[in-house]
Amino acid sequence: MNNKSFLVIAFSVLLIFGCSGARYSVSKKTLKENYVSGKSGLRIKIPNGWFQAFDAGENDSDIWLVSDDYSSSIKFTLITFDSKGNNLHDAVEISKAANKVLYGDPVGFKNKETGNKNMLAYEILKNGKLFSYVIVFNINGKFYECKSEFADDLTEEKRGKVISIQKLLTDNLFNL
Repeated sequence: MNNKSFLVIAFSVLLIFGCSGARYSVSKKTLKENYVSGKSGLRIKIPNGWFQAFDAGENDSDIWLVSDDYSSSIKFTLITFDSKGNNLHDAVEISKAANKVLYGDPVGFKNKETGNKNMLAYEILKNGKLFSYVIVFNINGKFYECKSEFADDLTEEKRGKVISIQKLLTDNLFNL
């Protein structure tokens, strides 16, 4: 191969790999560190075995946590209202409508008890299987959706552990 061919190939490889940006970046933190969201000021403690991720193509999440084994995620998203409604039940309806559009049919919802007057929760079921768990809450006059999602092959036991972490995170918001 002559020098001219080598330079063309080398330049092409550099161009291809240089132009492809990372889909997300990672920031590892421990349980003792707080993260303050850049958008809303929401403060959470990142649990061990999880890291904060940033999706370059998605700007709706306030905070996005991913498990170290990439089998599940927990996202905190600010819920905004149009001119109608501004209470927790309205926020849940907005959340359900957005998730119905996001996941399409067949998707079902099953309301769950939280034991906290500032929170309501529901499961998202796809083909009768737990696909996601959502907690909608109000803190400091703002409404948020905290949604966990699971890999298809994640066991029910591990899904339950993720939901426990999600509940702990949202409960701790009221104790910071």
